[in-house]
Amino acid sequence: MSDLRSHGIIQIADDDVEPPLDLELRDLLSACFKKPGDEIFRSRRYFTEMPSWRWLLRDEDRLVAHVAAHQRTIQGEIRMLGIAEVCVLPSHRGQGLVRGLLAAAHEWGIGAGFEFATLFGRREIYASSGYQTCSGGVMVRDGGSEPVLRPAGDFLIHRLGGLNWPSGDVDLRGPVF
Repeated sequence: MSDLRSHGIIQIADDDVEPPLDLELRDLLSACFKKPGDEIFRSRRYFTEMPSWRWLLRDEDRLVAHVAAHQRTIQGEIRMLGIAEVCVLPSHRGQGLVRGLLAAAHEWGIGAGFEFATLFGRREIYASSGYQTCSGGVMVRDGGSEPVLRPAGDFLIHRLGGLNWPSGDVDLRGPVF
C-alpha cells in the first residue's frame, strides 16, 4: 500500500458533487458509520444537513477518507468551520489520514478567514490535530425545535484565527453537524 499522505487531497464544494461522487461518498460513509441511525448514509451523503465543502483522499481510484465542513457564524461575527462526517475506511486506518485531511481543511479555513474549526467528537482522537474541549456548553437546534443545551464534553474547538473562544454557552444556530 502506498503512503497516501503524500498523495493529493482534493477539496470540493458540495454543490459541485456529481452523481458518481455522490454514490462513492454514500458508500464510504456507509462503510465507516455503523451505529443506529447511520443507515441514512445509504440514501444521502450527509447526516443532518448538507455541508458546504468536502476534503477527499483516494487510494488509486477508490475513495478512502473524507472530512466535511459546514459554515457557521456564532455571536453574529465569529466564523467557524463545523467539521463533520470524518471517516477513513477500516482498511486504511492508522496512517494519519484524518490528521492530513483536517490539516488541509484548517489551512483552507485560515485562508478563508475562519476563526475556529469545531467538531463533535472525542478529545483523545482529535487532540493530535489541535482540538481542545470547549469550556461551555453548546446550544443546538434539531428539526426546527427549541434549542437544546449540550453540556461541555464532546464539542471540540481548534483555533484558526486570533480570537479566543467565547466564554459560557454558545448557540450554534442550527443542528449538530
